[in-house]
Amino acid sequence: MWGSKKFPCITPFAERGILLQKDSLQRKSLILDWPAHPRLLAPPVAIGNTPWRHLRVSMGGMEHEIRIKEEYRNAFGSIKDRVAWALLAEAIGSGSLGPHGHVIDASSGNYGIALASLGRMLDVQVDIVVSAGTPAATVDLIRAAGASIHVAEPVQGETLHQGRIALAGEIAAQTGATFLDQYNNPGNPNTHYRWTAAETFESFLPDAMFVSASSGGTAAGISRYVRDRKLSFPLIVVDSIASNILAKPMNEGRLLVPGMGSKRRTSFVPESGDYQLLRIPDSQALACYSLLEAGAGLSLGLSSCGVLAGALRWLSLQKQPCKVAMLGVDGRGKYSAHVAACRQNPTLAADIEAYIQTDEASLMAISGLWE
Repeated sequence: MWGSKKFPCITPFAERGILLQKDSLQRKSLILDWPAHPRLLAPPVAIGNTPWRHLRVSMGGMEHEIRIKEEYRNAFGSIKDRVAWALLAEAIGSGSLGPHGHVIDASSGNYGIALASLGRMLDVQVDIVVSAGTPAATVDLIRAAGASIHVAEPVQGETLHQGRIALAGEIAAQTGATFLDQYNNPGNPNTHYRWTAAETFESFLPDAMFVSASSGGTAAGISRYVRDRKLSFPLIVVDSIASNILAKPMNEGRLLVPGMGSKRRTSFVPESGDYQLLRIPDSQALACYSLLEAGAGLSLGLSSCGVLAGALRWLSLQKQPCKVAMLGVDGRGKYSAHVAACRQNPTLAADIEAYIQTDEASLMAISGLWE
């Protein structure tokens, strides 16, 4: 994929990765006035206050409700818009980032899109470090938003994730760029504690809340909010059976769902007892995505499809009607090619088809899921 005409490669950086040339963009200098004292809850574009989608699920003779918080309606399409703005605002407020500055971070997708888009609005140079396996459609979107892309090549003993973080740190040290470090910055879970969770639960307390494991920041921030407010419902973190982010993987297979799990442990581990871990196969998330795409269903991204599948499994075990909530962290747009590529593997394609056959009837019966 890398080094093709689509992704021209130039001089390697620090022997760890390559820099992909940035699109030639007509940058508008300082579309926004430089915020001298940015406030977390006052982003420059429509981020936060996302609406709810109400689904009704008939199962086992009972009618349940699933409320999806539509984070894909944020300005740049995902829940990561919140984190990108919060970390930028923190850097501006602390003085570590000034006008016409330069930031760098590692990302596997949505955060990079949001950070590049905000940087373009503020005339801040943004560099994003990705892994070689990042879907091409995602890289296209980050580049189109104005970022320079570096592709990390991990050294021996590093995971792809560790390679991204290491390269971002090296480039920051050599260039003087501000390294936002989303995977280790406490501002990441704090964003979800102070903003996402507070907004989510201000008017609705569910019988259970479902989130994706992601990079750990969402689960850590929301779990701390639920504990501190002494809310009585369970927080259920949905993760891949191949993930190592919160617990030992159930198998050593590849992670196929961006935003659901990681091969490394998160630095934002929720405290024991603050959450329940629900593991699902990546192929089940891919099957849910395939069904929604084929039937013009609700535009949910891959990890959100995994969370929906996890919520349905949990509901199938309940003895009374429940109202549950989940985060729809992003939309469907950029995953079609990735899912199609996964289905080129005969074994994986068979697994996906098996879950389609198993789950199709229950998904088709959900009121509000089909647009």
